[in-house]
Amino acid sequence: MENSKNYKINETDHRGKSMKQKFDKQNIGIILGLILPLLTTFLFYSVRFIGDLSYYEFLVAMFDLQSLGKLISVCVLPNLFVFLIALKMNYLWVVRGIIIATVVYFVVGALFGIIAKFSSNV
Repeated sequence: MENSKNYKINETDHRGKSMKQKFDKQNIGIILGLILPLLTTFLFYSVRFIGDLSYYEFLVAMFDLQSLGKLISVCVLPNLFVFLIALKMNYLWVVRGIIIATVVYFVVGALFGIIAKFSSNV
């Protein structure tokens, strides 16, 4: 007979916590949901505008063109993929954090859109 142990994918670490217990936290979802759109915005900038403008000038130009709210809306899309992966893995607290972060981006994008509309009418 073979003397081997059956190891499960959801093994516990040396402190007795499973992977789900370690990573299924609302804070992790909020951090992922806030950082991922920023990285996406910078990636969009670096692919298209890296030689022409600085990152700050890029954001100011987007605001002047009344497109910063639209840029924020597009750059929040990767949150959807993280949301779906976390949902599939049943990490519901992470899902909740991603939703909170996405709502924050929605409010910020809406405010930039309103400010841009009023500043163009002045």
